[in-house]
Amino acid sequence: MAVGGLMGNLAKGTLFVEGYIARFMYNMLYKKHQVGLHGVWKVALNSLSALIHRSTTPRIKLH
Repeated sequence: MAVGGLMGNLAKGTLFVEGYIARFMYNMLYKKHQVGLHGVWKVALNSLSALIHRSTTPRIKLH
């Protein structure tokens, strides 16, 4: 389970989020960081590659 705290103008303090929303927000922040380092095209191709790899490999090792 993921938990995160947001600080900013959304609330008069810290807004806590957890679960899938926190995980989604963390992943988007990480993708934004990657775009800043590598550029949009490389991050897009890498994300597409990871999506294809994740859908074609088994979840567990069978040996």
